[in-house]
Amino acid sequence: MASPTKQPKIETETLSGFIHQVSPIKFSATSSEFFNAVIQTDREEFHDAVVFSPGKRQRFLQAQQNGTPLRLTNVRKTLSFKGTSDYDVLLNYKTDVTVTTVPFAARHPPADEKTTLREVSAMPAGKTVSLVECKVFSVSPSSSTVKVRGTDREVRSCRISDGTAELQLQLWEKHIEKVQNLKSYAFSRLSTRVFNGKVQLTTTLATECTVVADLPVSEASGSSEDAQLMSVAGAILALEIRATMKCPQCGSRQDTFKDSTKFHRCQNCRMMQKGNMFLRLLSGTIKVAGQQERHTLSVSNRALEAYIKRYNLQSLLNVEEIEEHFLEQSQISVSFDNELRVIELLQPDTEALCAAEEEATAGEFSSAE
Repeated sequence: MASPTKQPKIETETLSGFIHQVSPIKFSATSSEFFNAVIQTDREEFHDAVVFSPGKRQRFLQAQQNGTPLRLTNVRKTLSFKGTSDYDVLLNYKTDVTVTTVPFAARHPPADEKTTLREVSAMPAGKTVSLVECKVFSVSPSSSTVKVRGTDREVRSCRISDGTAELQLQLWEKHIEKVQNLKSYAFSRLSTRVFNGKVQLTTTLATECTVVADLPVSEASGSSEDAQLMSVAGAILALEIRATMKCPQCGSRQDTFKDSTKFHRCQNCRMMQKGNMFLRLLSGTIKVAGQQERHTLSVSNRALEAYIKRYNLQSLLNVEEIEEHFLEQSQISVSFDNELRVIELLQPDTEALCAAEEEATAGEFSSAE
């Protein structure tokens, strides 16, 4: 009989130090709750910390306010995300927190240094950018759905400029709705990517986005043109809607989830939870008939959920019911971009539809005469 495969042991450590910059509770892309902090482990040594145990936040706030050092047992060290220290620190519900003493005084962490986009354009891929201030231009009218480690995630692109250079910025998930065209923002903890030899920026789970005073910069000449928008109104001829269920605790995909289940155990973290707590992400393909031609379009979760909310269709519980709903509509108005991605789905105005049908019928009679 074969012996079971041993799981690799995750090394944990103990750290002691002062607590700084405790953030509010946040939600990751997988809807897991966490907060950030900075741990001072020596006179001039600071480390970013991510705490996946929201119940510890009050303890961290008290330690920060009172200047009390803490001893943190069962923490993990990871590669520094910002590159400003040797490592970052990960804490979870297994981490023990106790009051301690340390042989150094508390000091404020150094402030993030602002980087110009000209400096960013010379960086290699995978570099963390602590802070940039820029103006947003040419926000893509639609988002794309891409698979990241087996899970569908939404991304939207825009152009940014700070007067020194202009770059493309990829906005992921929660950051998509925070950014508007022609507004100025401070972005922290972005990451660089290189695509077709050009440096781009992308948001990360740690990215913060705040509005700043309008920057006196204009869009550079030769920047990317706005995507062309097209629309078609007609019947949905065929479609496939896919639903990916994600665990709200660890974000992993659930292949065995059933729509009618009251409780479900996550396949990855093994936590039993209520079925309605799991996250549904929709995507798919639709074929719509226009007056002159047929269009095959990709549709994202954002477009589908906006349609469902607009027309109060939350009672459509599974993808089959959603598909049947679209097939039952005599006409759907679809806006899409030049990459055949659906931007908006609308039901036609009833009065306008009746008028169009009457006009078409009158035309048939006159041609018959």
